Amino acid sequence: MSMKNTASERTPSDTFSLELYEETLKKAKDLGYEFPTVSELKEGFGNRRRFLLLRHDIDSSPHYALQMAKLEHRLGVRSSYFVLMHSLHYNPAAPPQDCSEIGRAHV
Repeated sequence: MSMKNTASERTPSDTFSLELYEETLKKAKDLGYEFPTVSELKEGFGNRRRFLLLRHDIDSSPHYALQMAKLEHRLGVRSSYFVLMHSLHYNPAAPPQDCSEIGRAHV
């Protein structure tokens, strides 16, 4: 029995989709998880019993990150996004830019 994964033997963790992410967030909400931001946890966990800290690094696709932010907003889930300031893939200072819309998606 080989332990090597081939392209045809994909495990669920090999793929990511917005649909799977939405399903995961809904399940976490149903189980009573809270979604604090990174800033909110600076002072500690407080009296939070169950929480998921969602931290997203925008390394290559502000457009995809914006889709995630809109999904989270629609579900009432909060998260933290970190923008790579020096990227070969995008310029966060160049308007119009998806990065600037992410903050508005969470308002």
